[in-house]
Amino acid sequence: MIRKLMTFSMVVAGVALAQAPGTTVRAPEYKQGAPLACPTGTRQMNGAGGTLAGCAKLVDGKPVFHGPVVRLYDDGKVEAVGQLQDGLRSGKWQMFTKDGALASEIEFLADSYNGHRIEYSNGKVVLDELYVAGKREGVQKKFNAQGVATVTEYRGDHPVNR
Repeated sequence: MIRKLMTFSMVVAGVALAQAPGTTVRAPEYKQGAPLACPTGTRQMNGAGGTLAGCAKLVDGKPVFHGPVVRLYDDGKVEAVGQLQDGLRSGKWQMFTKDGALASEIEFLADSYNGHRIEYSNGKVVLDELYVAGKREGVQKKFNAQGVATVTEYRGDHPVNR
């Protein structure tokens, strides 16, 4: 992975994430009410119970989340960061465990998996697969505790027999 060769940084949901070589991605810190990078025509809203912050626009007089979103555990730690477009998950989302470790990275389009879906355990990839329009497509790799991959190829969400 490129992330192991150089410093990795990106912005998800207006929250900057950075990773030095050989380190594990940790959940960003977010204080409820801290400003998000809301797109033009939206404003920041905080959800009930203080476990959600995101940008929303009014559609027919009702708020629809559109832009960056941060979902928090009850203790205030970050559970997920991502983007919503017209109320649907879009782009790259990152989910974190309660202790702050990266649990998964998933790419969405219109609330369906679309792109890479990667799951982690103890900072190591345990699943790497590709989706197109909500269906598995191409090579799926599942890694055991020793890092050995089991590879399955998919077409249209069905395994291909070799």
